[in-house]
Amino acid sequence: MLMVNVLLVVLLLVAFPTTGLGRTLRRFLVDTPARRLNAIKSGQVVFYIGLGVAGLGLFCLFETDGLRLFMFMAPDLLVWFTVFDISLFVDVFIVSATLAAGTRVRGSASAITRKAGRICSAAIARMSGRERRSQAPSNADADAANDPDPDGWLLATA
Repeated sequence: MLMVNVLLVVLLLVAFPTTGLGRTLRRFLVDTPARRLNAIKSGQVVFYIGLGVAGLGLFCLFETDGLRLFMFMAPDLLVWFTVFDISLFVDVFIVSATLAAGTRVRGSASAITRKAGRICSAAIARMSGRERRSQAPSNADADAANDPDPDGWLLATA
């Protein structure tokens, strides 16, 4: 019986589109669903797919109990996500992560610039011959402690 009614409605829509009944059916059965489907955003599609995957995961892990848990949880999640507009929170999270990464990049860039400046100044000083040379610590103190003749008198008398 339901199939006959659906065929009758489709026949009315196609055969008599300009009549009052045809316009009313078109408005309720074609235009309104099309407007609502057009209002769906890609974030909503991703959310509902994620929600479905979470439900499927709970079902696979816990079988009937997981399905019951998901059925209890799903209405509250849907209301929570639609009331609070979670996309705003996701956008805030993305912006804060981007700012944090940008701050780190700026800090790294200044450190790299300072290091490059030191390397360039050392290279210029080396090329100009004015490089400051640090003297290696002499091992004279260590040798003097182990030397039986620290003043060298034995060699002078020989």
